[in-house]
Amino acid sequence: MDFFVFIEKEIEKLRTENRFRTADTYVSALRSLRSFVGTPELSIENMTQQLVMEYEHWLKGRGIQRNSSSFYMRILRACYNKAIKSHNLPNLHPFQ
Repeated sequence: MDFFVFIEKEIEKLRTENRFRTADTYVSALRSLRSFVGTPELSIENMTQQLVMEYEHWLKGRGIQRNSSSFYMRILRACYNKAIKSHNLPNLHPFQ
């Protein structure tokens, strides 16, 4: 399953619920992760602790403040947890 596609669907769901501000925050987190990954797709199985640590390091290297980094991580962790639950996938706990 493509994690980016899952997040995009979550964004659309939020918009249909008129939760536009939350949808915008998801868009920001998605855009940031996509920029880091540098590919059009990201399999949910590739969301590993190593990838998350590298992403966090990348954010820090770009001058992103700790609060913003934590903000992205919370959103991505929430999406990850929704994705594995809705698709009955094993939880690899990449955000620990």
